[in-house]
Amino acid sequence: MRVRFAPSPTGILHIGGARTALYNWLLARGSGGKFMLRIEDTDRERSTPENVEQILDALRWLELNWDEGPFSQAERAERHREQIDRLLEAGEAYEDEGAVRLRVPDEGETAVEDVIRGEVRFPHRSIDDFVIARSDGSAPPVYAHLPLLHGPDGKKLSKRHGAASVQELREAGYLAEAVRNYIALLGWGLDESTTFMTTEDLVRGFSLERVSRSPAVFDEQKLRWMNGRYLRELAPVELARRVGALIGRDGLEDAAGVAQEKMQTLADFWPLAGFLVERQETDPKAWEKVMDDGAGERLAAARGALAEVEPFEPEGVEAALRAVVERLGVKPREVFQPLRVAIAGSTISPGIFESVVALGRDETLTRVDAALSNLRPGCR
Repeated sequence: MRVRFAPSPTGILHIGGARTALYNWLLARGSGGKFMLRIEDTDRERSTPENVEQILDALRWLELNWDEGPFSQAERAERHREQIDRLLEAGEAYEDEGAVRLRVPDEGETAVEDVIRGEVRFPHRSIDDFVIARSDGSAPPVYAHLPLLHGPDGKKLSKRHGAASVQELREAGYLAEAVRNYIALLGWGLDESTTFMTTEDLVRGFSLERVSRSPAVFDEQKLRWMNGRYLRELAPVELARRVGALIGRDGLEDAAGVAQEKMQTLADFWPLAGFLVERQETDPKAWEKVMDDGAGERLAAARGALAEVEPFEPEGVEAALRAVVERLGVKPREVFQPLRVAIAGSTISPGIFESVVALGRDETLTRVDAALSNLRPGCR
């Protein structure tokens, strides 16, 4: 089997195009065939080297390696001209204001056997004499028309539904393996219940016979959920490496490990756990919400307890802070939230005990002291 993906390099690779590339790649890998990449660069103004590289970059990120190409459609112009001349001489094509059109009979119909949709018939009276784009003289191909991609609202997928291209998904912090898994399911399924599949599972199980004829729905919320599952299965060192590659930072192992359970994309790391890497500005709304009357007493008690914890590990920190809650007769959040805002600048963070340990005793106490000094007298 020899399959072809022929994107137009007029911009970034749309998710629908990525799905077409993936299905072709899976067919080739599952059958021992070849995956050919041809660049449909006939629009010479928009088919810039930069746009071609965007297509190649997206395919490399998805790890959809090609066996042949990338070939340029424009570079085969001489061959195409030979075939056009043959059609003109045979009377099967004609020139119309400089363009060459294929002469479609007025009567009858053309039948195409589509792997997904079965036999599709086109009455000739409904087909215009279209401009010939190419003719390479090869044997008739086998067709398989994929269903359209819609957003959750049932309309054609576009930017209003969120990320609409491979590059946007990468920049939003999705993992390539999660994206491959998800877009494979947009119109195809191994069975009625299997959702998570490795790339090897996809190669073994994919077939055009199970591709649906109905439009598929791209739901970014479901992709986020799936991506979160993939993130949580990464080793902390690998997670830190991928987060670091996205945000341009090193030394994130401890912070990434603490944030892992709450992350759904790599981009979630910084707003969730950036405070573990460097001090963040305090959110005024978060401060107002939790630094109420008595917050200073509770925060000072937490500081005193943390100063005495030995060894400084999550279990010991948790026991010390829960003892403060019990001694003051308050709810846990009345101690934990002021502490969280003091160290993170926000009411949102990974687990408070793990965060305190990842930050370290000295830095934790320094930030708590700064918060205490900023409290209004009535809150102390």
